[in-house]
Amino acid sequence: CRKGLELDPDYALLHFYLAVLYQLKGRYEEALAEWETLSRLDPDWMLPPDSVAAIRAAYAEGDERGYWETALEWLRSQEWSPVRAYIMTAACAALGRMDEAFTHLDRFVDSGHPMVPGIGGDPHFDPLRSDPRFVAILNKIGLGERT
Repeated sequence: CRKGLELDPDYALLHFYLAVLYQLKGRYEEALAEWETLSRLDPDWMLPPDSVAAIRAAYAEGDERGYWETALEWLRSQEWSPVRAYIMTAACAALGRMDEAFTHLDRFVDSGHPMVPGIGGDPHFDPLRSDPRFVAILNKIGLGERT
C-alpha cells in the first residue's frame, strides 16, 4: 500500500486498505490517520470527516472499544453496502457481539461481493472461527473442508 501511495498519494482505495491493515495490527492511531486522509479524498465513499473525528474522540476516551463502538454506531446509520457490512462484521466480532456479527456476515456473503472469499483468512473474523456458523459459511462459499 505504501509503495502504491508513493506513486499516487490520492489513491483512495489504498488508504482504505492501509486503514484496515492498521486496525488488524491494533495500530488505531495510524488507522485513524488513514481514515482521515480517505475522508478528505472522498468523504462520500466511506467515512465523512465528522465521523472520523467522532471515532478519534471515542478512541481517545475509550481505547479500542470506543473506536469500534463509534464506528459501528455510524455504520448502522448509513445505507447498507457490502463493504459496510464487512466492517460491521469486524466491529461486532471485535466487540464480542457474535450474533450481530453473523447477521452482518450472512448479508455480506449473500451480496456476492468480490471480497467474500477473503473471509476465510481475514484476521478480523478470528473471533468467529470457533463458531459452527462460521464453518457453515465457509462451506457455503466453497472454502470449507473437502471430503
